Amino acid sequence: MKWFQKPSALSAEQSAQVYATTVVAAARLLSGLRRTTSNPASFLERECFRAQELGQALSILQVEIADWKGVVTAIGPERVAQTQEELELVLRGTLRATDILRPEGPGNFQIILPGTQASDLATVAQNLRQAVRGYRILAPDGAAFFLRLHPWIASVSLPEDGLIAPELLELLSHRLAQERLQPLPPPEEDTENTRRPPLRLVA
Repeated sequence: MKWFQKPSALSAEQSAQVYATTVVAAARLLSGLRRTTSNPASFLERECFRAQELGQALSILQVEIADWKGVVTAIGPERVAQTQEELELVLRGTLRATDILRPEGPGNFQIILPGTQASDLATVAQNLRQAVRGYRILAPDGAAFFLRLHPWIASVSLPEDGLIAPELLELLSHRLAQERLQPLPPPEEDTENTRRPPLRLVA
């Protein structure tokens, strides 16, 4: 994904297109998470709301170990879980205390970076690459890990600050929440005396 920016020169229509494109990116992330977790929306949804309450931005970095199947073949299936745990420790060791690492499946990790700007994310990615390349699997062929890094949700900004706009966090939070909702009846016409019913989460 490219990094979306919202400089003050954008028109209202262009800004709306940027927001819509980023929500689509969030939907793609959610679709990917469905393959690795039974309840994909809850974690990301919670982090979106938390960031919104704190007035922070939110960036997400999806970390994938390239050729994980080849790595499994090299180390043997009995070491896969242990290796995943070791990798998690290696990755956690490169992150700040405020960054959140969530294992998403074999060879796959999701990193939540509250308040992170694009330049910071590039530094995090570089540090992760260096840490993982330095970690050698205990295998006869000395196989090494290499990363694919996917910045799924862009840093959509208010003018000049390079961070996600609060409006986008609200859109994103509701977009993710709706993935776990039962179908609702068509919304009533918005008037001063009509309010939309609260969202109902599926257990």
